Amino acid sequence: MSLALIVDDDPDIVDVVKTTLELEGWQTLDTSNGEHVADLAAVNQPSVILLDMMMPNVDGIEALRELRSDRRTEHIPVIVLSAIGDFEIGTRFDVDIIGSRAGVAPPEGFLEKPVDPKALMALVNDVTA
Repeated sequence: MSLALIVDDDPDIVDVVKTTLELEGWQTLDTSNGEHVADLAAVNQPSVILLDMMMPNVDGIEALRELRSDRRTEHIPVIVLSAIGDFEIGTRFDVDIIGSRAGVAPPEGFLEKPVDPKALMALVNDVTA
């Protein structure tokens, strides 16, 4: 069974993502901020990480930087979930900008909030295939 790590401070988003994945047979683990996300991912080795950009304490850019800089987690696909309005939502441009801002390899995908369950599953299946 596949495991998804959900990193988001919005409980409503976590519920939607969690429910969508679990209905498709996924196990889920979630945390409300980016602190220690690389350690959490290293211990649990999820198949995919769904990462919010705007969170308290450690934001998504810093969390992505930590994930990509840790040999234990650098291989795990990351899908960014964000309501940030300055992206061309859903385009390759988005992931390249995020990777550039973090100074690391870009995430494997990007989804705009609120998350569409069908788009979520299509992207999760694509990046974990």
